[in-house]
Amino acid sequence: MRAAAVAAILLLALRAADAAPAPSAALPEPIAWRQNVFSIPYRIRNQPAAEAAVAEVQLFVSDDAGRTWRLAPRSMSSATSIIYTAAHDGEHWFSLRTIDQGGRVAPTGPHRPGLRVIVDTQQPKLNLQATASRAGAVDVRWHAEDTNLALDSLKIETRSGPNSQWQPLAIGR
Repeated sequence: MRAAAVAAILLLALRAADAAPAPSAALPEPIAWRQNVFSIPYRIRNQPAAEAAVAEVQLFVSDDAGRTWRLAPRSMSSATSIIYTAAHDGEHWFSLRTIDQGGRVAPTGPHRPGLRVIVDTQQPKLNLQATASRAGAVDVRWHAEDTNLALDSLKIETRSGPNSQWQPLAIGR
């Protein structure tokens, strides 16, 4: 996925100063990310009068599927994004809160994730062994190690000679 497309998804995923979603609201789809540092764009909507203007935007993160939330360490921020550095691979949920000039927090209530990111900086490991029998059959055994392995993305193909067409092999678990 191109960075511009991801930025657009992230921008749409977080909503600061909006009403909290209903408890039955579906979780946002997770976004897979290969680096542990990324920018989380946001846009403040429905900004009230100047006396209640936003004084601070706070980013909360949960790495245990929303059971606990902590205020993310302050890092570079601008008027439209916060740079986040994940301390470890795994799924991270994000929630934004704003504090206005009067000290009022929005949204109120329990945190609801506006963004889910699966940080996966480790390359998958694949061990493939092919053995030929005397009858000419080929037995292929493989072992893959990856926390976020998408088995449907693995394709193994074979061909009988250098000029023949590649043919897909059926993959079993």
